[in-house]
Amino acid sequence: MTSPSVQFFASTLLSKLGVKCPRHRVISKKDSPQEYKEMIMGLDWASRSHPEVKRLVRLCLNRPFILLQEYVPGLNQNTFTQSLARKYFKNEAEG
Repeated sequence: MTSPSVQFFASTLLSKLGVKCPRHRVISKKDSPQEYKEMIMGLDWASRSHPEVKRLVRLCLNRPFILLQEYVPGLNQNTFTQSLARKYFKNEAEG
């Protein structure tokens, strides 16, 4: 697992190079206290029936900055069909 600073740098660089990657932004506890508080409250609510998960999430969020990234659904072996395989690996299959 990479650090948030490495992820932020890589995403920013790839974006500038024209590579499609998840959108991202940073929430600062100091600069955006209301948004930070709302995020914590939302995570607390989502983990309300799992006290141990709630505790672990709180431990992970005990930092001054949080890097938020857009969720981009990926492909798995159930959704990677033969037609997608042909599309992405056309040159390798022919060559």
